[in-house]
Amino acid sequence: MDILRIDFSSNSSPANPSFIAPVVPSITNLKFSLVVKDDKGAISNNPAIVTITVKHIPPIANAGAYQTVNAFKAVVLNGTKSYDPDGDRSPDLKSI
Repeated sequence: MDILRIDFSSNSSPANPSFIAPVVPSITNLKFSLVVKDDKGAISNNPAIVTITVKHIPPIANAGAYQTVNAFKAVVLNGTKSYDPDGDRSPDLKSI
């Protein structure tokens, strides 16, 4: 897991730290650890995972293998391996 520095806002309190989730290209898990210490020096911590989701990831276009053709020959692209990574809809295949 990559380490991401989070600066907590001055509006948050030690008991309720908060942050603005960063923009991420795909669903990302961030791991935090809340550490508390009492006046006698005793420490306790508790890990937490925050999952940041993406509102929408654009579809991935795959036109098929590279092709070499002679002039005036028909070229057919194969878009069947195009897909929508977040699965919210099937990609619409368009022709040119």
